[in-house]
Amino acid sequence: MYRMYSVVIYFPICRNPALFDDHRCGSLYSVNSGYIAYRQHLSQLPLEHNNLLSFQTTTIHKQDLEIMTLQTHIHVSSEQGLSSITTLIVGSKSAALIDPPFLIPDAKSIVKWIKDKTSLPLKAVFVTHHHPDHFFSANPILEAFPDSRFLAAPYVRAGIDREYEEKVKYWPSVMGKEMVPEQPRKPDVFEHSFFVLDGDEQSPICLLGPVQGDSIDQTLFWLPTEKTIVCGDVIYARSTHVW
Repeated sequence: MYRMYSVVIYFPICRNPALFDDHRCGSLYSVNSGYIAYRQHLSQLPLEHNNLLSFQTTTIHKQDLEIMTLQTHIHVSSEQGLSSITTLIVGSKSAALIDPPFLIPDAKSIVKWIKDKTSLPLKAVFVTHHHPDHFFSANPILEAFPDSRFLAAPYVRAGIDREYEEKVKYWPSVMGKEMVPEQPRKPDVFEHSFFVLDGDEQSPICLLGPVQGDSIDQTLFWLPTEKTIVCGDVIYARSTHVW
């Protein structure tokens, strides 16, 4: 399982530390010669969300960190599915997925793709924002990986709730009833500002938002150890211009 925290993080590797200066994330990384010290703020961590209470400071050597970092893979959906991007984050013991696709055929393709990429359990599926091409066909993925939790930031879930009834009527009439689920699953609210996959405590995955993209309620997923960011529809590529 992944673990969830909700305290303050400062990352020296971030070029703009102000991003993490708003008391949303939690722990302290300090870089010294040859190693990285990872310190838990134990007084701020809820016990039920933390199984690292047996130590306050541990050391992770840089050579070990290079071996243990998270791996990211991307899947591009069909053009009919608006070429949406799904990101798979694979750790040492489990994996997480960001942004299920719009259409059922793309979701089935993603299930096969996940199984081809890793045999590790998929523990969580996250949504970057409320547009249907980023959550509508989560159902086939969640059915294939029933132990996965389906999650989104509170403001993302609020956007889904605001437009849900209208969109579940509209899109089957446009795409065909066989192309989208009759009742797309809604993500549960994820109240925390970051999480870690089991065995990868040196590689937190931080939720930053809400930020402006093609909607006002986007979440960025920032992997500071790997210096990787999952942008949802905040940044565009291929044939779609940012404006």
